[in-house]
Amino acid sequence: MNNHHQETPVVELAVTTGQSPREGVGRGQRLQITDRGIVFNGKMSLDQWRDLLASLQQVKNRFHVYLADAIVYGREHFGERKVGEILDQMQFDYADCSRAMHIGQIELDLRLPELTAEHLCVLGMELQNNRKMQAKWVKLALQHGLTPLELRKSIQAGKVLRQEAVDELSGRDAGITTIEGVRFSFDRWKKQVGGEEAVLGWDVENKRLWLQQVEPIIILAEKVKATLQPQAVS
Repeated sequence: MNNHHQETPVVELAVTTGQSPREGVGRGQRLQITDRGIVFNGKMSLDQWRDLLASLQQVKNRFHVYLADAIVYGREHFGERKVGEILDQMQFDYADCSRAMHIGQIELDLRLPELTAEHLCVLGMELQNNRKMQAKWVKLALQHGLTPLELRKSIQAGKVLRQEAVDELSGRDAGITTIEGVRFSFDRWKKQVGGEEAVLGWDVENKRLWLQQVEPIIILAEKVKATLQPQAVS
């Protein structure tokens, strides 16, 4: 039996902390992230090890922000369909992708360090494609120290609300998703049921039930389509 197996490719991360600007990243100052853990190549200083911990903490706290930028990049360079396919193949959680899609609407200069990923998610969800209002509420959130829930309720009310005004409400985020999120959810559902061919092969009763569920979407789509048609000349 052949005991050799192909190892998963590793990702090398440079530890950049040094005693002088010229020192930079040198030999023996690298570590490798593998599917089994971290492999240290050479000795690290205390400052370098502390930076490693800070980096791991940052990845944990800003995961959805980084995922947002990765998705935006993928859409711009490879197309929405390919991005959806790969996210599905890699079994990314839908909730993570949904948060990332909201955050992806917030430009980098508005993503201030004081704002959590949840703050950014609220801004993208409640103020889609409205940079002016996003900038306004970033300022108000920092000025009043709003929590993500307070920020969401304040945006919806059009004025700053503190916890005392919303303490009877649930802390779970149940806001309106973006149309991109709806499309992503639909594409994932279609793949899970076997694709278009499988749906077309359903029995008559299942087709009727499905049409009843999607009828409101179909009606709205037809109404929107009608507004794009040239007006009849009277």
